[in-house]
Amino acid sequence: MNISANSNPQALHLTFGQHRFDVELKDGRILSIPYTWFPRLIGASAELLNHYELSGDGEGIHWPDLDEDISVKGLLAGHGDQTNFAKKYWEKHPEHSPFNTTESAA
Repeated sequence: MNISANSNPQALHLTFGQHRFDVELKDGRILSIPYTWFPRLIGASAELLNHYELSGDGEGIHWPDLDEDISVKGLLAGHGDQTNFAKKYWEKHPEHSPFNTTESAA
């Protein structure tokens, strides 16, 4: 079976770093996602980040205390938060926007 042809990717476990979180998939892949893709996760405590639930046998990730839901298929497609909350957040904080393409010169 070709792993990349898996049409039903499922999360197994999440780990959290300073600027991003990793999603380990059941097929062995690991996705590294910047928190800036999901503004509700920015600045969340380790306790809140670690209080997540896998839904649909790992097809989704839910943080009940943060009101955040993420699909694994969406992550694989490169989709960040698509809500009005995220759009408003990025308007207020363009430096956190995943669409910010400006880089400061060193």
